[in-house]
Amino acid sequence: MKIGALLVAAAAFSTFVQTASAAVVGSLDLSRTYVFTTTGGELREGALLGNYYSNLHGHIVNSGSSFAAGATTVTADYLSGVDLFITGTPTLNTNSAGRASAAEQTALRDWVYNGGVAFILGETTVFQTTANTWLDIFGLSISGNYGAGTGRWTASDNPLLDGVNEGASAAIALNAGGAFAAGGLFDDIFARYGTSATTGQIGIVGLQYGSGYVIASGDSSPFSNERFQAYNTDGVTPSRSANFITNILAMADANATPVPVPASLPLLLAGLLGLGLVRRKARDLA
Repeated sequence: MKIGALLVAAAAFSTFVQTASAAVVGSLDLSRTYVFTTTGGELREGALLGNYYSNLHGHIVNSGSSFAAGATTVTADYLSGVDLFITGTPTLNTNSAGRASAAEQTALRDWVYNGGVAFILGETTVFQTTANTWLDIFGLSISGNYGAGTGRWTASDNPLLDGVNEGASAAIALNAGGAFAAGGLFDDIFARYGTSATTGQIGIVGLQYGSGYVIASGDSSPFSNERFQAYNTDGVTPSRSANFITNILAMADANATPVPVPASLPLLLAGLLGLGLVRRKARDLA
C-alpha cells in the first residue's frame, strides 16, 4: 500500500468502525411479555423469542439478521448493542411487569432519536395500558376499539412499503384489533382497519423521530404465528408482511450507529506506520 493511502486509511479507521452488515434485533424477555395457555393446552409465549412469534423469528434469521438476548430491563447499554428493538406483546394491564419504566422510556427515546429503529407491537383492551407506556414515548396511543375490522395497506411511497403496498385492494392478514387514537403524532399511515385503503381506523403507523424511526402496530397478531407467513401459498413469493419486516430490518441496518474505536487505536496505527517507514528507510540504505 502506498504511504499516502495508508495515512488516509488510518485516519478513517480512527474515526469509527462500521457495524456488521445485518441488523441485530433486541426485544423484551419472557418476564416482561404475555404468556398464556389456550383452552386447547397450547402454551403461547409473547416474547419475540417465544413460540408465539417463531415464524417471524425464523424470517428474521433467514433475512441475515441475528438476535440479542431478550432484555429484562431496557437500558442505554442494552440498546447500544442492537440496531432494531421489537417489544413483543407486553403483559396484561393487571401485570405491571410489561410496562416501560420512566428510565426505560428515556433510554428508548434517546436511542431512537440518535438513529435507532423501534417496532412496537401494541394490543388493546386488556393490554392497552401496558402497551401505551411504550407508545406514549413517541406521542402515540391505542384507542379502545377492538374489533375494528380487516386491515389493508394504505397507498404510500414510504420505502418501508416496497413490495408491500400494491394498490388499494392489497389486503394483508390483519385480524380485528387495535387502532390508534385520533390526533397521534405520526407522519405515515401504513395500514388501516376498514373496508378500503382510504377509510377505517389506523392500524399500523410510522414516525420519523430525530435520526431514527418508530413503527407501531395497534395489534400484534398480524406478526404472530396465526397470521404471519414468510411466503405466499406458492411457497416462493415473499408475503407482503414478510417484505414489510425485511424492509424494517434494512432500515435498521442502514441506520446502524457507528461504533467508536478505543482512543489507543490511532496511536497503534501511527506506531505501525512509523515502524514501516523505518524498515523501508533501512532497506533503501542497504
